[in-house]
Amino acid sequence: MKCLLDTNILVSASLFPNSVPAQAYFKAVTSPNIGMVCDADVW
Repeated sequence: MKCLLDTNILVSASLFPNSVPAQAYFKAVTSPNIGMVCDADVW
């Protein structure tokens, strides 16, 4: 599965570590998932 976490999610996760965006971020980058960074042109 591919999911896109934009800058708003990353900022919210860093400012509010117990928030829903933080939960989404941690779920996306922990095993068995792999975090990636891609160019904006890919989407």
